[in-house]
Amino acid sequence: MFRNVLSKIFSSKAFYIVFSVLVAITMWVFVEINENQETTITLEDVPVIIIGEEILRDRDLFILPTWGPQTITLEIDCTRSMANRLSNSPIEARIDVSRITTTGGTSVVHEIIIPDDIDQSAISRTVPNVGRISLQINRLTTRQIRVEVPYTGGAASDFLVDETIFDPHSITVHGPADVLSMIYSARVEILRENLAATYIDELPFVLIGEDGEDFGDELYEQLTFSHETIHVTVPVRMTKQVWLDAEFIYGAGTTSSNVNFTIDPAYIILAGEPDILREINSISIGPINLWQIEVFSNTAELPILIPNGVENQTGISQARVYYEISGLEIEVFPVSNIQLVNIPDPDVYDVRVVTLSIDVRVRGSRSELNRLKLYIEEGLLSIRIVADVSETGTGQTRLPASRSEVIIDGFDRELIGAVGQYRVTVDITEDS
Repeated sequence: MFRNVLSKIFSSKAFYIVFSVLVAITMWVFVEINENQETTITLEDVPVIIIGEEILRDRDLFILPTWGPQTITLEIDCTRSMANRLSNSPIEARIDVSRITTTGGTSVVHEIIIPDDIDQSAISRTVPNVGRISLQINRLTTRQIRVEVPYTGGAASDFLVDETIFDPHSITVHGPADVLSMIYSARVEILRENLAATYIDELPFVLIGEDGEDFGDELYEQLTFSHETIHVTVPVRMTKQVWLDAEFIYGAGTTSSNVNFTIDPAYIILAGEPDILREINSISIGPINLWQIEVFSNTAELPILIPNGVENQTGISQARVYYEISGLEIEVFPVSNIQLVNIPDPDVYDVRVVTLSIDVRVRGSRSELNRLKLYIEEGLLSIRIVADVSETGTGQTRLPASRSEVIIDGFDRELIGAVGQYRVTVDITEDS
């Protein structure tokens, strides 16, 4: 019967509810006791942070980089629940140097800084392995040191390395006067060779002494710098050999087939961006107006005008063109047929041609010159000079050569024509 009673009790719903509550209470009590139980943890590499350095610099003092230790180890007694949080919190040891006023060696007590979100009541003891931080204070001296950025790695084939650009050109170094006096320059080493594109980087520098050697590590430790790296740009541009070509204004018998020429120099070297250079295959110089030239062999000095966006690396700004005209002759024809155009109002002005005849030099092949001579002798045509008298004042005026044109009617001006320049004199008076 007793067994039946126990069976009914254990199988009832009320029993399970009561039993669950008792188990939960027991576990809660166990956890509370365990979590609040005190334990000891060790935190290594806790950073030492210096504050008040700006005040120290205002006194022309600075801390040598050899101060230390720069990390400490903490032993902390705390509850088990707090131990994990402390292990993952940004704890630091802080030293204040703002009260230091003299040079020399000193030691400063640090203060352990624990984040505000940590319950201080859960910590019973904090023991650092170091109680004081040793410092060496020196008088601050400042010096400007020039920066050198030599590049000797060269460029790839068909490329050009231009002058290296860098910033800053000088750095400010703080440290003991005797150490600063040993510095000659700050040198940047570019460890690149055969560049085929512009190189840009942030690079460290090394200090060079008066003897040309690098500083030792023990001297670096006594210095601080306004910059840790130098921004360096090594401009690299493409180069290209571009041939020169002469431009002629043909006529009066001259064509590309009977004009031979050479250019000195034959080419120049251009430098620029690849996209621009690829579009430049030659550069024309001139033009040389063969209508105005009577001789069959001549030399012209002409400027070399390069496109925008490129530079002439040869440094030559002018080229000399030697040219010869073959297969043509010149014959002189007296011309008395002088005509005026753009004559002023005849009711107001009386215009008279003072020049009665001009010897005109005509160039062409022998066959064309003979045909022209025959036509003139037979009276079939004549050579005429047309002079423009617009915007000409009263009195006798010798018109500019650009205002007079020689016309040979009935002939192709590309095959035969007048060469040289001709001027006509006119007399304009008011009609009284």
